[in-house]
Amino acid sequence: MKRFAYPTIHVHDLNAAVKTYSELLGIKPFQRDAESCFFALQHCGLKLAVSGDVEGVAGLTFTDSVPQPLSLSETLGVPIDVIVDADWSPPTTDTPAVDHVVIQSTDAEATRELYQDQFGLRLALDKVFESRKMRILFFRISGVTLEVSGSLGSEEPSGDRLWGLAYRVRDIDASRSRLTASGFDVSEVRDGMKPGTRVATVRRETHGVPTLLIGDPSRD
Repeated sequence: MKRFAYPTIHVHDLNAAVKTYSELLGIKPFQRDAESCFFALQHCGLKLAVSGDVEGVAGLTFTDSVPQPLSLSETLGVPIDVIVDADWSPPTTDTPAVDHVVIQSTDAEATRELYQDQFGLRLALDKVFESRKMRILFFRISGVTLEVSGSLGSEEPSGDRLWGLAYRVRDIDASRSRLTASGFDVSEVRDGMKPGTRVATVRRETHGVPTLLIGDPSRD
């Protein structure tokens, strides 16, 4: 894979979702039609698509030299598209970025084989937390991290599930103030897991997507 193009979020009401995400991201959509809407962010985009399914993160799209048809059995149940190119206007430096996409896995080793061995993504972290019965993996591609949370000793069949999104913002205090003024339920800003970072959780109004805001001065 050459680049991470965008995650897709399934929504029931496109008009409501466009309003929500325009306010959440602080930018206007780049493209829109009757069934979908696209936002241009740093490093990648974000797509909203109308669906009758449960709302939430529903798919990942990458770019490569040639398009690749991939079945769900090949991708551990995660809908993945591979396109030749992704075309959007360069955002401003104040435009938020997708920092990471969270994937939950019942078989972290199978997930590692898929993204590292088959897709060629760089494995930046592979750590086991015995006390939590978890294996955490970070895959990096074109400025975006795919964060895999794998259960140790799971007896469920191998399979992955898209879960949440984290956005990196330039000024997390200003972002929180703007969102709370717009009616979003946002937690207080707290220290993040990575030293020097500060984070806040957007607890509702995200159309089924667990959402985190990250302030990381080291990446501004």
